[in-house]
Amino acid sequence: MLRRIIYALIPAVISLFLFASCSKDDMPGTEPEQTISPQKIRFNMAYATPDNGAIGTRVAVSTDGHYTNTWQEGDVVGVMIIDDKRGYSNINRNLAQNMPMTYKGGRWEYELPDTCTYYPKDGTLSFIAYFPYMVELFNFSYIDISLTSLEDSKYMHLLYAKTTGVPNTSEPVTLEFSPLQACIELSVKGVNDQIIAELHGCDIDFRFYVETGEVKGNDRIKSMKLPRLEQPGDADYATRYTYRAFLYPQTIAAGTELFLFKDAGGKQWTYRTTEEIKLEAGQVKPFEIPLKPK
Repeated sequence: MLRRIIYALIPAVISLFLFASCSKDDMPGTEPEQTISPQKIRFNMAYATPDNGAIGTRVAVSTDGHYTNTWQEGDVVGVMIIDDKRGYSNINRNLAQNMPMTYKGGRWEYELPDTCTYYPKDGTLSFIAYFPYMVELFNFSYIDISLTSLEDSKYMHLLYAKTTGVPNTSEPVTLEFSPLQACIELSVKGVNDQIIAELHGCDIDFRFYVETGEVKGNDRIKSMKLPRLEQPGDADYATRYTYRAFLYPQTIAAGTELFLFKDAGGKQWTYRTTEEIKLEAGQVKPFEIPLKPK
């Protein structure tokens, strides 16, 4: 009887042994685990596809009425690289804190810190980028921007990109930039002399938060001199008057005195809005005004 039981168990024992000796790779319906060594961090700089009438990304300053989605030679963006296990920090604790990237010769030049040349084997990274580069953001989570204090506000076009939760990958991380401001473009007709144009009735100063890309106004209505696009030496300098400024998104009430004009002879003109105007991020609001003396 005992001999019969032993003979009956032998096939089962052999099957169990063969099953245990199979590796995961040999078993049908399973795939071996794939692991890759830490990959070097690379970037793909892009811009969000604009709607009709939108600014898009970097606006090439021109007087031809077109808005060009392109980076300019010498543009510098700031980049933060964050270890998602630790989260964002504004006190120089990110893997890269305000790393400059410069556009030269059609490509981006930058130097990754030793702390984050490569992706971690485990976990994910997040990336924040903004333009134009501001040294002050090295140790701050936000910065107050006053357009009246800038040398030329037509170039203050704030762009922002954020990509989160990127694992170890051989593919470049895409930083897709979107504008945070609205654009006012003013074309003045009917003048034969140089004029000064001032913007009135708007909240001009604002605060930019790096972690979220949020912009908030300071609720202070101010005036500023509008920078002119045409410059001495341009063919249409004496015949065309175009002004451009970038403002944070806001609503301008109907009846607001929006523009004040002064010519070299001391004459003044004003322009008031006839309806409510919404300035939206990435949108160009054009004004074409024929001037009439008071």
